Amino acid sequence: MKLPSEFTFIQRGWLNCNSIIIQADGPPALVDSGHIRYVDETLELIREAGVEPETIAQIGTTHSHCDHHGANKTIKALSGATIGMGPITAEWFATNETYLTWFEQLTQEADVQPADEIYHEGDTVTFSGMPFEVIGLPGHAPDCIGFYQPDSRVLIGADAMWENDLGVLHTAVHGPSILNDAEVALRKIMALDPAIVIPGHGNLITNVQENGEKVLKRIQSFRDDPSRAAWHITRRFIMYGILTLQPISRDNYIRVAIRDDWVSHYLNDLNQTLEKTITNDNLPELFNLIIDEFIGRKLVVEADGMMTCLVAK
Repeated sequence: MKLPSEFTFIQRGWLNCNSIIIQADGPPALVDSGHIRYVDETLELIREAGVEPETIAQIGTTHSHCDHHGANKTIKALSGATIGMGPITAEWFATNETYLTWFEQLTQEADVQPADEIYHEGDTVTFSGMPFEVIGLPGHAPDCIGFYQPDSRVLIGADAMWENDLGVLHTAVHGPSILNDAEVALRKIMALDPAIVIPGHGNLITNVQENGEKVLKRIQSFRDDPSRAAWHITRRFIMYGILTLQPISRDNYIRVAIRDDWVSHYLNDLNQTLEKTITNDNLPELFNLIIDEFIGRKLVVEADGMMTCLVAK
């Protein structure tokens, strides 16, 4: 199944979210604009899709994580585009919130742009003349919203549903209740029964019900075994850190990473499956263990004392 011609899907990697260009009966609109480090690449990808960034009239932002709004400032400066987002994201951006947006824990970068428009759940938002229903999709981020186009049955779902997975559920910041929030968001998507879900990362999803059931089982496995959830989060965040800081030596990376306060939160659960107990005093052993695993799986390369990641950015 293909996306309708009004949608252009720009698939990225881990540091950049997927972006969506909408061209219907008005000037182009863009949903989610990638990471601030790759603004030039984002602009070039938009041009390759046949759209000049200077013509973009609207930018929709699904949530506050830095990989979803990095080019907002540049595109607004080029085109005068309005920037829209949900009310929680708008509040966090207006108050320079850095903890709940994860900027603090993961040493993220962003040049936050305030909201010109605020989208509430149940609102109808028009992108390029095409109507979308605003859908609240909390879990991975409490402020996350999606956009559902009922005629084409296309849902822009951000990080609430990926192919066989979903965005990290960071209980250290948002508490264990986000597991329930993530399930509610998934069931909401499945009840809509879209023909296509455009995820925040990864491939388009066309087998929405089957995929949703798999992701629901994943969430339940995190409830049943908190150590599994802790490993999922820890691996993801270490991979993200290497991607962000590369090329970097192992020692320098670990020196930076152990300062992040999220690590200590997950130690008790991680230790349920480790042969040796990890504490704050011997944290480097945990990082070395996971880095060695990444190297063994050919996700990370270590050469001449420097690590680089082979996962797409």
